[in-house]
Formats: sequence, structure tokens, C-alpha cells
Amino acid sequence: MSTGAERGPGGPTEGERRMVRTRHEATRLAVALVKDPFAPETAAAAREFLSGAEAAGEAFAELQALPKHDVRARITELISRRGEEACS
Repeated sequence: MSTGAERGPGGPTEGERRMVRTRHEATRLAVALVKDPFAPETAAAAREFLSGAEAAGEAFAELQALPKHDVRARITELISRRGEEACS
């Protein structure tokens, strides 16, 4: 069983990437539900989102299982790397 902890040096884990993708998909779905809740495309997007929700939930559960200090340190690490990448 994968913990989603596999990553390159300092880069995001697969679980972290999955959570970010899921968050973006949830935002797009929320906008579609407000703009055009009865459109067939919106219903299809909702079904697609829900089909992948279990994997994102597992990644989130793994994150919640970590000590808060480790989570904060990881967030700090990822944010600082993003800033470094933006400057290069």
C-alpha cells in the first residue's frame, strides 16, 4: 500500500499532488454548480469528481494522521520551494 509519500527531493508527494488536483476540480465544480446547475455537463462533472473522491479522501486522511508539527513543516517546505522556483 502506498502512503503517497514518494517524492523527488523537496517536491510534492503523489498524495499532495492528488489533494491539490482535487481542490482545483472542486473549485471548478462549485463554479459550474452556481453558474449552470442543471446543465448535463455539470452533472457529468459532479459524477467525475465523486468518482475520484475516495483517493483524495485517503490522501487527506494520511495527512491528518501526521503530527501537526510535521504538517506545518511540510507546508512551509512546499511554499518556500514554490518561491524558489518562481525566482529561477
